[in-house]
Amino acid sequence: MSKLSFILEKMRDSIIYKANISLIENDLDSMEFLERQPELVGGRIYVARPDEALEIIPGIMKIEKNAALITGGAADASVLGELKKICAERGIVLVCTKLSPYAVGNAINSIMYDYQKQKQRFLEAGLNGRDLQNFVSIAAELTGCPVFLLSPSFHIIECAGDCGNWTERLIKSEILSKDDIPGRMSADTGKVYYNYEDKQGRRFYFHLVEQGGEALAYLLAIDESDKELDYEYIMKLAAQNVALAIARFKQQDTSPTSSFALFLHDIVEQRVMTAPEVLERLEALPHPPKQRRRIIVVMFEDSKIPVPYEFIIAQFRDMFPEHNIAFFRGVIVILISEDERIFNVQIDEKRINEILAPYNGYMCIGHSTSDLTKIRTQYLLTRHALVVAKKLRHKKDQNTRVFRFGEYANYVLIDMFAHRYQEIHGNNDILYLGHPAVIKITRYDRQHNNNLRDVLYSYLINDRNLVRTAEAMHMHRNTVFYKINQIKELIGMDLEDGMLQQDFIMTCQIISYYEDYLGETLRM
Repeated sequence: MSKLSFILEKMRDSIIYKANISLIENDLDSMEFLERQPELVGGRIYVARPDEALEIIPGIMKIEKNAALITGGAADASVLGELKKICAERGIVLVCTKLSPYAVGNAINSIMYDYQKQKQRFLEAGLNGRDLQNFVSIAAELTGCPVFLLSPSFHIIECAGDCGNWTERLIKSEILSKDDIPGRMSADTGKVYYNYEDKQGRRFYFHLVEQGGEALAYLLAIDESDKELDYEYIMKLAAQNVALAIARFKQQDTSPTSSFALFLHDIVEQRVMTAPEVLERLEALPHPPKQRRRIIVVMFEDSKIPVPYEFIIAQFRDMFPEHNIAFFRGVIVILISEDERIFNVQIDEKRINEILAPYNGYMCIGHSTSDLTKIRTQYLLTRHALVVAKKLRHKKDQNTRVFRFGEYANYVLIDMFAHRYQEIHGNNDILYLGHPAVIKITRYDRQHNNNLRDVLYSYLINDRNLVRTAEAMHMHRNTVFYKINQIKELIGMDLEDGMLQQDFIMTCQIISYYEDYLGETLRM
């Protein structure tokens, strides 16, 4: 989020030593005091006294790239010399100051708070569906400078701030003619930010507005009074939001009336059923699918914040540029195309979680198929799995909002059967389908406040491996061993039989569905 160079510039009068800060390639996102952490995380600033840092760093097992250490407090030359040496060896960017550690921490927090406020301004504007003029105005307000939004051919689209003296002709003659801006900064070169100073001391800050390699526009800020600001960060925020706003105007084919949404409607309603009919409709989509197709469904729980679907779809469009996306019946649907069968599709889960978390959204990735007539089935099953997964998320999925169909297919099967069971028997007592030994273990857990059933389930799905079970349950291996013996003694059965293991696993899943999805309680 923040540049180390800008933070240090604000602290320049107190710095007594500074390593090569160009080694920090990414923005820094947080600060914490050094206190014998097991690892130092990249993109984070650590603060400590020099002597404390020298004592702690040798014991740290893992140090990620882009970690910075800023020290505060006095230290003799030998301590600083040793600290410089060990930081260089471990890849830590070291900065030493005359301030106390607490003064360093307060200074960094103050700077990062300003960054957060700037980011919040743009975030709120994006959530409220603001137009281009609003984003340009926010940039002008934060910089205190005139800011211009220029077309790819450098015509003024919008401007804000004190921009009356800067006409389009003057911008072209005084700024653009003096430097090759398009040549220095383009999506092709990868350089999206550029600034320079003219002979009069005026500084000009450019940021490319692009999406998918296409130059959509340019942002220009003109500083005539040498302000101490991180222009690159502010212009980056403005450019990101402007890009999404422009893309929103261009993305007519993601609406509920788009060709892909109408295709989904027709196959769900079974108006299009045969392979030739489906193929004809697929080939007419903006991105005709390849040999295999996979459905991804995104839905949102009730949230106090209105869901900005266009904003989110624009970000997914950036992540899945060659695939069809549409808003359909209250969810976002993505049709992924693949040349060959892929069993474990790779996506940027971290970025997807960041997109979905503010609006309480979830995603389910379905299986792929080459059968044209099964796209309807794919969509319905993937949507069904997402509804189930949100309630029955596995322990390993507690920190993610991205689910995969295969991991919840059994629960979809149980849910479908539960509905059929209700139709036939007039009740939802599906526990009668489970093995009575697991029912007995569940009742024992209730009476003795234990978790034997959870241990049993984890033990069986981890191939009866004590070490993996202990890791999954966050228990000591000996504790798992003791509980497994408890289970065997309680039910008087061996766990070696494969069919029995399968029966026990399915029964655990049925009980989990019964209690956590239906909200029922096992009768004692």
